[in-house]
Amino acid sequence: MGDLFYLIYHLVVFTYALSVNKLYFYLMKKCILLLCSIVCLLCACNSDTKPETNNQASNDLGLSKLIKQNPDDPSLLIDRSAVYAKEGAYRAAIDDVQQAMNLDSNNVSYYHILSNYYMDYLKSREAIEILNKANEKFPDDITTLLKLSENHLILKNYEQSMLAANKVLNIDPQHPEGFFMLGMNFRDAGDTNRAINSFQEATEIEPDLYDAWIILGQLYEDLGKDIALKYYESAIEIDPKNVNGWHSKAFYLQNNNQVDEALEIYRQINLIDKQFPQAYLNAGILYLEKDSLEQAYDQFNILVNTNPINYYGFYYRGITNELMNRIDLAKEDYETCLRIQPAFTKAQAALNALNS
Repeated sequence: MGDLFYLIYHLVVFTYALSVNKLYFYLMKKCILLLCSIVCLLCACNSDTKPETNNQASNDLGLSKLIKQNPDDPSLLIDRSAVYAKEGAYRAAIDDVQQAMNLDSNNVSYYHILSNYYMDYLKSREAIEILNKANEKFPDDITTLLKLSENHLILKNYEQSMLAANKVLNIDPQHPEGFFMLGMNFRDAGDTNRAINSFQEATEIEPDLYDAWIILGQLYEDLGKDIALKYYESAIEIDPKNVNGWHSKAFYLQNNNQVDEALEIYRQINLIDKQFPQAYLNAGILYLEKDSLEQAYDQFNILVNTNPINYYGFYYRGITNELMNRIDLAKEDYETCLRIQPAFTKAQAALNALNS
């Protein structure tokens, strides 16, 4: 049960860190892996499943044979470790990287790869330790310091994260990622002014730093400043195919009573990424507010069909069905919502009201 507590603790930490835009996709992957690990551990408690072995990866693309033929080639071990990691065989992946480092201890990228595997394997202490070793061996390697800063931020070790970011700036006073990581720490600490200054410094050095523009928009929006919209538009100009900038702009317009403009952007998002759930959800809610029930239903219906575990989609489709006097369908949607998320009290209340 100690392992289970360890897994759940890290899940909470990573989920909280999702609010940090820079690490969003990286952390989303981590949360999915953590959830899977928890399920596997729970299952293992009631089974005779053997621990993971180095033979767990079912297909190493013939690399094992090549490694036997070329035992002094560390790159082959690194390649095989990637195959193991993709299949979740992290013990095997870690073992391969460690063997590669025994063959070539001067390749700093191996330290980074090993740290990534430790993080994926829920061994954050070991991940930090290997990066510290890399920093001792390669004190001027900026990539190592940035990874240290990033990992410490994920673990809410703010002092260590800022220390690593400042070391980056000591080596290169004009390094945009160093200022970016300082901004992330100030943002988490609630120091909005210093966060804004750090992100603005980063964008002045590197104008294409997409995530910094998004975060600046969010910070100014939280302050109630209209300039937030310009920052979102700057992000869109940098990468018009990235839906995050579009969604940030649409949500800003939605929150500032520019409903038709927001709906138009949500339609644009659907053209860019048909699987992006928040566009359907937000557009549906706006249509509900406009009493456009057919359009609202269409949005929620698309959402649950493209993302069948999105309980909000079923809940709001249930509301729409109820408003359209399709009571049986509304009940089905509320029940489906509760099967996905039993603790969603709004759905339970809505279902109770229909059954009373």
